[in-house]
Amino acid sequence: MSKGKNINKETRNYSKETIALLYGKTAGHCTICNRPLQFDNYSHSDVNISEKAHIKPFSELGPRSSTEVLTTEEKNGYDNLILLCGACHSTIDKKVLEGVYTVDWLKEEKIRKEKQIREVMKCLTPKEIYCLKLFSPIADSNFDYDDNLLKRLCYKNGFHVNETLIDLGDNLNIENKKINLTVFNQQIKSKVKLLNNNGENNELCIFALGPQYLLIKLGYELSDKIDAHIFTKHRNGWIYDNINEKKNYFSIIRPVKIEKNNQVSIIVSSSAEVNHDRVYHCLGKNIDIWELKANNIGIDNINSIEEIVQFSIQCVTIIDNIGTIYGKDKIINLFPAMCNSLAVKFGQSIFHKSHNKILIYDTIKDKTGEIIEKPILKI
Repeated sequence: MSKGKNINKETRNYSKETIALLYGKTAGHCTICNRPLQFDNYSHSDVNISEKAHIKPFSELGPRSSTEVLTTEEKNGYDNLILLCGACHSTIDKKVLEGVYTVDWLKEEKIRKEKQIREVMKCLTPKEIYCLKLFSPIADSNFDYDDNLLKRLCYKNGFHVNETLIDLGDNLNIENKKINLTVFNQQIKSKVKLLNNNGENNELCIFALGPQYLLIKLGYELSDKIDAHIFTKHRNGWIYDNINEKKNYFSIIRPVKIEKNNQVSIIVSSSAEVNHDRVYHCLGKNIDIWELKANNIGIDNINSIEEIVQFSIQCVTIIDNIGTIYGKDKIINLFPAMCNSLAVKFGQSIFHKSHNKILIYDTIKDKTGEIIEKPILKI
């Protein structure tokens, strides 16, 4: 060690994190005069002209000195620093201006500048989207996913989600379907319909798993007033738009012979194929069966937005055709076998005022344990 060297000498060393915070929270502008700190107006050159000033003095003889004793770490910490241009730095440190640029005043200016920057950045930030989840038991299976996981999936797919997550699954873990629907309607009324009344064009990222009737009901209540970005549940995770996977398409199959006095049903076959015998067993033989059928039936076969949009177009088309042929008073009996995203999208595709009423069937066990089809919900 050199003779006479002071091992206790303080230095103005700032951590990389502290410097990053100073520049980030001021957007690289002087805290007082708002001058850009990476550009020289005289030479019109890109140059760093920023200076870091201490709010409470670094040395005992510095401006705004007091009897308060700070550690070196506290002196050089973010809370005690303010980012300035050279002119403002010189001004606040002039001895003749002592008592004008006080510690409290500088702290207030720093807070004010950071608040201004946050407000400005909000204008430049993509619109916040609400994240909505609905997880309801199916038979003996219960579902739930960590809220932060769902939000990360939204960010990963380019959605800037609001911190508030809308959960429609509260108290839905009950077997009585009528009670389930009552609770669900209350949830919709209190948590989602409020979005329709705030005057904004709201968007939702939707994660939903549950019985088909409940997912269709969710889409129906959202209708086309809310722009819904629906995530599809695969066995190994959630998919939003995997455009590299093989495309699935949906075809409308009309009855071979149309009898306008018959009952009408729609079979939707996507995750599994719905056999016509299931419909005949429920409704008898005097029924016209329309089909909306995927060309690639099976689970994990919906991968892209394009597929969901094309499905929605076909939903509207088949309901429109039935309304035109049989009249608007004809009830449509729906027998669905589709993944979560298509079920929600089917509900969204039903126009409340112009489409026929739809009676949704669900597979349940009767008192003897036999699996039967039963009408659950009319929308």
